[in-house]
Amino acid sequence: MRNSAVTAGIIDDWIDCPDSVPGCDAWNFKHPGDQAVFSHFIMKGLQKRNVVAVLPCMEATGNTLLSEMGSGCNGTIVTHNWWYGKQALAQEAISMTALHMMRLLESL
Repeated sequence: MRNSAVTAGIIDDWIDCPDSVPGCDAWNFKHPGDQAVFSHFIMKGLQKRNVVAVLPCMEATGNTLLSEMGSGCNGTIVTHNWWYGKQALAQEAISMTALHMMRLLESL
């Protein structure tokens, strides 16, 4: 998120949600409450105002292992491999670099 008045407003809405939006307080003590509040209450308003762009799952989340298991989410822009440790992250970086190099060479 960029430091701006829009971002500050988003964060304020997120923080105030349990007190100002009916149903939002149901997530106060559930996991993952912060993500659920953002997805169910904050994101919809942002989309209506055209403040955020929603990326396809293949680009915005996932990881190679989940993709290989058929999730359809490879995470080509943002990947979540933190739980596999540094070695897995290094291997993922090498694989992604090789893939991008191959695509570049094919386009020449």
